[in-house]
Amino acid sequence: RIKEQYWLNRTGLRFIDTLSMHVCVSGITRYQRSLLKSEQNLTDESWTNVSSLNSLSEVYKLYCKGKVLDKTDRNIFVEGSLEDIENNWHNLMTYCANDTLATFEVIQALFPLFLERFPHPVTLAGMLELSTAYLPVNNNWVKYFNESCQTFNDLNVEMKSLLMDKCDQACSLLHDDKYKDSLWLWDQDWSVKDLKLKKKASKTLSVEQETEEPEEFYEINKNGEDQTEDEFVKRRRELVEKFKPLMQTKDRLPVNSSYLIGYPEWYRKLCVKPHSADKDAVSKQELIHDGISDTSEAWIPGPSLISTSMQITPKLLSLTWKSMPLHFIRGHGWGYLVPYSTDIKVPDAENIPLEQLKQLYNNITKQDNCEANVDNAQNSLRDSVETNISFIDCSKSAKRLEVIANVLDKKKLAEASSTDTSTDDADTPREIGFIKLPHKDGEHLNVGNPLSRDFINKFSDNSLAGVDIGAKRIIEISRMLSYWRNNHERVKKQFVVWLNKKDLPRRLVENIESEGRDYGVILPQLIVSGTLTRRAVEATWMTASNAVGERVGSELRAMIQDFCYNTSVDKIFDKPQWYGGTESAMFNRLEEIATSLQPVTPFLNCRLSRALEPVSEDDIVCMRWLVSRDTRFVISIHDEIRYLVPDEEKYETALALHVTNLLTRAFCIKKLGMTDIPLSISFFSGVEIDKVLRKESDNDCKTPSNPYGLCKGYGIPLGEILDIYQTIDKANGVIGTFKNSKKPNRKSSVKTIKISNDQ
Repeated sequence: RIKEQYWLNRTGLRFIDTLSMHVCVSGITRYQRSLLKSEQNLTDESWTNVSSLNSLSEVYKLYCKGKVLDKTDRNIFVEGSLEDIENNWHNLMTYCANDTLATFEVIQALFPLFLERFPHPVTLAGMLELSTAYLPVNNNWVKYFNESCQTFNDLNVEMKSLLMDKCDQACSLLHDDKYKDSLWLWDQDWSVKDLKLKKKASKTLSVEQETEEPEEFYEINKNGEDQTEDEFVKRRRELVEKFKPLMQTKDRLPVNSSYLIGYPEWYRKLCVKPHSADKDAVSKQELIHDGISDTSEAWIPGPSLISTSMQITPKLLSLTWKSMPLHFIRGHGWGYLVPYSTDIKVPDAENIPLEQLKQLYNNITKQDNCEANVDNAQNSLRDSVETNISFIDCSKSAKRLEVIANVLDKKKLAEASSTDTSTDDADTPREIGFIKLPHKDGEHLNVGNPLSRDFINKFSDNSLAGVDIGAKRIIEISRMLSYWRNNHERVKKQFVVWLNKKDLPRRLVENIESEGRDYGVILPQLIVSGTLTRRAVEATWMTASNAVGERVGSELRAMIQDFCYNTSVDKIFDKPQWYGGTESAMFNRLEEIATSLQPVTPFLNCRLSRALEPVSEDDIVCMRWLVSRDTRFVISIHDEIRYLVPDEEKYETALALHVTNLLTRAFCIKKLGMTDIPLSISFFSGVEIDKVLRKESDNDCKTPSNPYGLCKGYGIPLGEILDIYQTIDKANGVIGTFKNSKKPNRKSSVKTIKISNDQ
């Protein structure tokens, strides 16, 4: 990071991203990376000679004829203290200098290869422009983070409380061995530790001695009269005498007794001993993971370690898949139990309450059969019943069943009934099977947690469900917390540089003085070109989702605020509608390119990585020639390109975006040998102008952490969307770079633009 990169007014400084160039020329796929890391003997080693992992030492070895770069001193920066760095100053400076020299030697060998494989100047210019990504923020960034954390903590405490209640309810099944009849908790460890008393009592004061001098105390008796001290002492002595045998057993208690004696083992594992040494190692770790602030050493009674990531939680919630009970088998993951044999055998199947499982399965089967019979009856009645059948009140179950009963074959019903009763015969073999839950990436993979982010959406279609309203609320909260739990650390680690007044233009200094507003910048750590698609790669902003009403913190993108142009540009062949043989011709051409000895893209003549042997064209290079110097590139996210501009140039820049699309399509069509461009694809259907980075300018981004939306919560109005005709009108037909830049009294407000393609 360099200071000039954070200035609002861009400079001519650009960085050649050596890593991105290496990925373009010699990058590898995820599968190839796993092969290199495994260090196994490869059947085909040809690609390993022209590729490597992405570390500097490996890249240096690849391009510099096998030279080795010593990286041992790096650990001092990672694991050492400031004192260690000071003591090893000269060695560390030598290490940094050697890294710089190695990078220079790499670019000397790599740059000619890059120009050979990517001959069009647009490719290099696009990479240089992408390296200037610039995300502006203000005070709302801090507000957003704090509000998201607070909302997460509040909801997480509620969910924790509900889960603890579920644990307490399940614990009560220990009485009379009721857990043996549970389809979910039968396989848990219900063993308990007995209270072991010492054979001899310790020498302590007798019960009478302990009660010789009671404290002065007055109570109200049942009649509402004050009791004198003598009456209280008399009453206490009576109680002491009554419970004397029980009280005497305390002298036989061991000094260090087991915790939670009489509770099942699975429950004890979820509880923390008061002031135990294990609290810091276990409980604190769990609390921090779940986002609960551990601000004191206060002990939390009960099963405080329970969370949705634990294996017992789906069983405590009595979760079902298509109404059948969930179960976990090591080696197969999560699935559900059925009262018949399957390929997967259930361990300890003899402990499963088979009668309850059969009853549940039969109820589901009868329900399905009833629905099927209703459908069949309605189909058969359609042609034979009189016209006024439509006036039958089918909402009343009695009438509906009467209509069905007149049509269905009673003999078949009797046979079906006899078949159902035969399954309950005492001599029927005890057969119980297990069916795996479907994994999103294929049946060969196991589901590790049905409450995970990838699986929790199944609750919306009732495939996955709980048996009571408490489970439904826990699942609802878990869905609300999923985004922030997975992205909290990434957002927290965003490096924000807050700008001083001297680093800001005069128009923004006035805002600081009048409104008390601070301005900062985040420089996303982009790899500007990926291996296959050549799209930029970044862990947070390139994968940030849109604001979702039920997800805490999902309004992340909307926190990039103030004077930005937010432009969303569809690529050329997104969502194509081909007719006749055009689609086949296109795919034939793609196959021809892919199977050629030197595959190149049709427009910019870019080649694949040497380890793979197409690259997309962005509008950003064309935009740079059409906008004023004050326009700042923000970020490109797949089909979106966003710019930061002064408020008075928003319409001219919007028109530049429309014209950019026209020129880009003209270039591609010319490369295809055509000379005409249909008007319907020449310009964007709309360019959205907004003050934030949200996906849609009319989305108020209401979430649990932002319940009032951007309008009321942050004072940010909705944006506007302009088609080509509206843009020409508002820009007076002037494109950004051709506008007179000497405009007095420049405004400090900011806008965001997005382009929509509905074609």
